[in-house]
Amino acid sequence: MEERLSQSCDMTVNEYNALSGAERSRVDMKLLEEKVSTPPVMEAPIQEKADAIQATANAQKQRIEARIIDGYAFDSAELSDGQKKDLDRVGREMLENKELKLLITGHTCSIGSDRSNYNVGLKRAEAAKVYLMSIGVAAESVVTESAGCSQPVAPNTTAGERSHNRRITFRVV
Repeated sequence: MEERLSQSCDMTVNEYNALSGAERSRVDMKLLEEKVSTPPVMEAPIQEKADAIQATANAQKQRIEARIIDGYAFDSAELSDGQKKDLDRVGREMLENKELKLLITGHTCSIGSDRSNYNVGLKRAEAAKVYLMSIGVAAESVVTESAGCSQPVAPNTTAGERSHNRRITFRVV
């Protein structure tokens, strides 16, 4: 059996060699277009491994982004032992996948000026970043910002509601 030019081409190598220059150019262009438009097919074990890695990364992202650390004291960025334990969990996820980049957003209740709330929110986010760095997370993996009191999760009418608004949130970027 004669060798074919490609799997999808009906022409044999001998037939190709018998073509004129212009005819060969047309066949060459057709073969090139076919090659460019056909994505490479991964072998099943490689694809399965890539899918598993992606699934793990997605699960890590969901676990991190689902975590909200609230209950800060008014006008404070000091971390309680419970908040540090929550940050330890986030840190473990970050250390398992060093390619993750994290945005920490600090939030406040509505008591105080916008400027003061912005500054307190930023201090909360920065304190969390410093803590994550102390357990081995790379500084360049974490970015901080403040939302101040602009994104409440509760109405701010009771002390308990305000405590829920004094929080940090996470987003994998």
